[in-house]
Amino acid sequence: MFGGLGDDSIAGGGGTDELNGGLGDDVLSSDRLDSCGDFSRGAGETLIGAEGEDTIILSNADQVSGGADADTFNYVYLDVTSDPVVITDFDKDIDTLIVH
Repeated sequence: MFGGLGDDSIAGGGGTDELNGGLGDDVLSSDRLDSCGDFSRGAGETLIGAEGEDTIILSNADQVSGGADADTFNYVYLDVTSDPVVITDFDKDIDTLIVH
């Protein structure tokens, strides 16, 4: 799913999704809250923030790229048995990582 120009909010769901925010300050989430308020995850999403100061919500097995600008990565730890998260372009000088 591609967000395009402007500030977008895109959430994945069940299955393996690829989300690309495009230009703008986007919010991307590999997972979503279900009707009970529980974090329902898909299976290893790919999230690309692209240009802009993006907020990316990710969990186990996701592959993520925030892009060149200062991004915030919110990692929701679900369990120890899943594959690890891969953030391909984390820059400790400008990006922020928050673990929940």
